[in-house]
Amino acid sequence: MSIHERNDFILKKINKYLKPTSNARAAWFSISNAVANQRYELFQLSAESVLNKKWQCQPMKRWAALTGEF
Repeated sequence: MSIHERNDFILKKINKYLKPTSNARAAWFSISNAVANQRYELFQLSAESVLNKKWQCQPMKRWAALTGEF
């Protein structure tokens, strides 16, 4: 997938599976506009602040810098 196709794929999944009031949804829309190499860390910090525990996701770590707004 191209960068834009991957971003569209992720947005479709977010819109389908996450409620408009979802913290994860709000975090992704905010973080997708951040500097590419900082996206995963920002998403990780957001998840940890909501969950009150450590969080990690290897696929997100791998792809976060390669999706979002450019």
